[in-house]
Amino acid sequence: MSNHTPSTPLQKSLRWLTVAIIVMYVVLVAFVGGALTYAQHERGKIQAVVSDTNGALCTLRGDLEARVASSQKFLRDHPDGIPGIEPATIRQSIANTQATVDALAAIPCPASLP
Repeated sequence: MSNHTPSTPLQKSLRWLTVAIIVMYVVLVAFVGGALTYAQHERGKIQAVVSDTNGALCTLRGDLEARVASSQKFLRDHPDGIPGIEPATIRQSIANTQATVDALAAIPCPASLP
């Protein structure tokens, strides 16, 4: 003789609900895992862009610093300017370039080699 009692509609509904909740949890865990993996991948791509951009800006800053130095030397060597270029124009160019260098000063760059 079997002690198995027939399931009531409520018991069947509770079983289906339990199965549905378990499936939802599995789907949720898979979704969160996928989202975290995707976010990590995107973070890596963003870091590569940041690194490339930082390198380019550091190169630009170094070039501008060299231009300021060479323009200052040129002005010392030619205090009256040269025909067609007044000393005030050279000083203004130096000031503008130095302002750009100053604006780029917040970027962390490796020390330049002598």
